[in-house]
Amino acid sequence: MGFWKEKHKNKKVLVSDDGLDICHDAIEAFHAVYLEQLDRKPTLNEFVYTFLQVLESDGDSFFKELEGKQLTDINIKLKKRNTLSEVRPGAVIQIPLQQINQFTYALVVKGDLAADKNDDVLIQYFDIFTEDHLSKDDIFLMMAEKQRALFIANTGYTGFLQGNWKVVSKVPIDLMKKFDHSAITFVMYEDGKYLISQDDSLAAESDLIEVDKKQGKTFSNPIGLFGHLSIEDVLNQYFKGTSMEELIKYEL
Repeated sequence: MGFWKEKHKNKKVLVSDDGLDICHDAIEAFHAVYLEQLDRKPTLNEFVYTFLQVLESDGDSFFKELEGKQLTDINIKLKKRNTLSEVRPGAVIQIPLQQINQFTYALVVKGDLAADKNDDVLIQYFDIFTEDHLSKDDIFLMMAEKQRALFIANTGYTGFLQGNWKVVSKVPIDLMKKFDHSAITFVMYEDGKYLISQDDSLAAESDLIEVDKKQGKTFSNPIGLFGHLSIEDVLNQYFKGTSMEELIKYEL
């Protein structure tokens, strides 16, 4: 796993997937101790105090800035989260499908609602359905299986504001690189013909290119599919046994 640069408090810092995983696992274990022994979640203050004690005792062995210094406090500032602030490439979305009592998971591949809530957001949907929440490791493993990729659709932001869609993680950079979304082909089936568009999921029919049946059947990203309710309906129908080919030909 490599390192990449981020900006924090007007300074550049180096971050790695391994470092994030280690910290996540530590917090998960800390959380588990409170659940098992006290039957409740820890408070943020309890975690910060514990972390402070660790850094005070031998933090100078690991961080140069603490050599010859006494750490007196750790300050954390909170603010209300913007629902759309995490919807950007690499974000993992959890989608509750109430009609079939399942959760599914999706991946933002293009668009950044944090920068512009009206940006075109293309999301990759997968053949991942589960009654229970999945761990991030299980999600990543399933998303890495190419045969699970179902379709990409221009999604918008209504699922995050009006529905119960939420960002639950961010895929590692190495996994994101496995998805080549430099050119995305969208398809529709009309009057016995397959019509395609490059990179425009909402292209007008007059702008589409006709391809033969053999080629057309290889594409699964529907033209004209937009909005969280329509996408949830497609996922519900797929789960119930309707193939993507049938959905594109007869439902979309």
